[in-house]
Amino acid sequence: LIWDNLHANDYDGRRFFFFSYSGRPPELRSEVSGLLINPNTEFSLNFVAVHTLAAFVRCSGTWDARQAYLTAMSEWLPQFATSGRPLALADLILLGDCYYLPHEDGAEAKVLFERARDLLARNPTTWGDEAATFRQQIGRLREFCFRLTELRQRPLFYALNRRVWELREELDLLDRYVAFKSAPGNQDAAYHPDSHLPGTYRGGMVARLQRLLVPQADGTIAPAPAGE
Repeated sequence: LIWDNLHANDYDGRRFFFFSYSGRPPELRSEVSGLLINPNTEFSLNFVAVHTLAAFVRCSGTWDARQAYLTAMSEWLPQFATSGRPLALADLILLGDCYYLPHEDGAEAKVLFERARDLLARNPTTWGDEAATFRQQIGRLREFCFRLTELRQRPLFYALNRRVWELREELDLLDRYVAFKSAPGNQDAAYHPDSHLPGTYRGGMVARLQRLLVPQADGTIAPAPAGE
């Protein structure tokens, strides 16, 4: 009997995991007496985890985890009814890709991150129209995060709110930075945000402790370089 912790998030209060049951071959089912899932701590965030585990147990042939995820997200969408205009499935999937698995981001989140990293690694004078396109892309996700405040199912909103608001804050900072650096005459200027204050934004004891020991590319942990 396997107790599977794939979706467990009790060790990291800043994340939850939306992707489908995955990483286990269907042949496993005939070798064990059963599969148990230890899901996200928040009950209302486990729709995809529970539904896709059930689908995995019942499926015949190969298991397409991404398709199972997309199907489950489509079935979950009605629970995201709001007091305003309907939320789009494509935006829910984008959010889900940002909260995918403990060790992996979804495809759309990977693309978004790589575009941000590429843009910030270059001189703003080379950005051109890419900056405006990038701001439109993150603006879509920022707006979706904000519109979750309109959810009619308040338990779902409360389960999402603090983590998703953190994502929105990071997107907001990226947007403001790119907008500032894109403005004429600002390419070489220092950016001083007025809404992300030192000592408060990314502050607190936990954040300071996290900066002491830094994960390395080889999987080891080492002290941060002096002065960082």
